[in-house]
Amino acid sequence: MSDSEWFQFPPSNPWVALNWRKPSDIKVHLPEVLGKFGIALDATGTWPVLPADHAVLLNDGRCVEYDYLVIATDPALAFSEAEGLGPEVNSI
Repeated sequence: MSDSEWFQFPPSNPWVALNWRKPSDIKVHLPEVLGKFGIALDATGTWPVLPADHAVLLNDGRCVEYDYLVIATDPALAFSEAEGLGPEVNSI
């Protein structure tokens, strides 16, 4: 699940800014790549996660249940978006 069908490799953004690469050089169309491995992508977007119900609510109103959930955030590191995440919670 994602809110976009595209992945862009953020560390390469300066290359685009300096015209060393084109935007298409640092973007991957996820359905095409994941499909090769039999993985389906739903780019509807999600919010919120319902941990007590083991479910995720999609932006179109559908609810998807899960056994295990891995949350991968973008480089903005929005730890406040998911209760229990962040360096202050998970520090050693």
